[in-house]
Amino acid sequence: MIKILYMVRPVSRFSYLFKRYIQNTCTAEERNEFVQKVKEEEYILELNSLISNVVNEAETDQEMSQEKADELFDDILNATSDDEVTTFSPSKKNKTMWWAAAAILLLLLGSGIYFILNKDRTAQIVQKEEIHKQQKDDIEPGYNGAILTLSNGQQITLDSAGNGILTAQGNTNIIKKNGKIVYDEQNISKREVLYNTMTTPRGRQYNLVLSDGTKVWLNAASSITFPTAFARKERKVTITGEAYFEVAHNARQPFQVKVNSINIEVLGTHFNVNSYTDEPYVKTTLLEGSVKIDSRGKTVLLKPKEEARINQFTNEPIAVTKPDIEEVMAWKNGRFSFNKTDLKTVMRQIMRWYNVDVEYKGSIPVRYFTADISRNNNLSAILKILELSNVHFKMEEDSSLGHAGKITVFP
Repeated sequence: MIKILYMVRPVSRFSYLFKRYIQNTCTAEERNEFVQKVKEEEYILELNSLISNVVNEAETDQEMSQEKADELFDDILNATSDDEVTTFSPSKKNKTMWWAAAAILLLLLGSGIYFILNKDRTAQIVQKEEIHKQQKDDIEPGYNGAILTLSNGQQITLDSAGNGILTAQGNTNIIKKNGKIVYDEQNISKREVLYNTMTTPRGRQYNLVLSDGTKVWLNAASSITFPTAFARKERKVTITGEAYFEVAHNARQPFQVKVNSINIEVLGTHFNVNSYTDEPYVKTTLLEGSVKIDSRGKTVLLKPKEEARINQFTNEPIAVTKPDIEEVMAWKNGRFSFNKTDLKTVMRQIMRWYNVDVEYKGSIPVRYFTADISRNNNLSAILKILELSNVHFKMEEDSSLGHAGKITVFP
């Protein structure tokens, strides 16, 4: 008689914790241990395999796919206190198709990415090794840098300039200090109006302090033109692209921002202006204080947490909305924040920050994204996350074209 011996592979600690976790039978200590382990890169592939097995079981087990999916979805989203995570709560009937996306949330915590798929798409799992393969010819994120054009036409590349006084314009010293430009007016009684322009090409952002103490942050592909010292009666600047302002209060000297034919007037306040020419609207979002907006003979006074939208291509009246402030300010805080954002809008933000061109081929499906992603990630990691929604990308690195490369989007 021949005996056949079967070697049983021991169950790993992680697999044991995973099973206990989804069955809601783990102790508080086991639950904390599991949540910590899923943040570590060494467990990502095993988590991927375990989730895939549960997905397959869910397709043939209706009870599991409804009741367990609901339980797992809620538990996973509440399992972590990581500041990067924002809870999303779909309706009860949609949770079946959403719970695997919640598992992806755990899968990606270690890279600082939070992503929820479209509710009508079956979730897919990120293969970590695929991301590593793409990073060989990757495109790095944008960085802190700008070009300062002086009134005499001289240009200073700020990202390569050292700290200290860069030059003097009239009665004002231009100083680089801790990664920003500061205009220090020396002689108020003898003001000479000279204009400078700060430009952030695609792939760069910068901030400066104007001579009155107003702080300005410039997003990628933007510019601001301003006097080195303001006149006595008014403070006026002109911008393109996107900028965030914290205006120094001076009731006797209103601050004005010009965007094409639009005039934004404030006394002292915090607000953001998005005026990219490839976006449909010029949007002014007020965080603190009040602003008055004049456009095409119409005037609107904004209250905090309101946004004025002006269509750049039609004569529609100014629309006032209640925006998602975190989404508006994400760029300044080093984030991409999407809230049911369409694919082309997402790609325009990626184009500016990574300094790439974007080309579309074929019939691209309509897709909307809800995500919170660090802008410090390399481009391949961002594209891999977006591909979870069944849209595909080809990335080509080519600095000889005057930009970092090109992305081709296809179905």
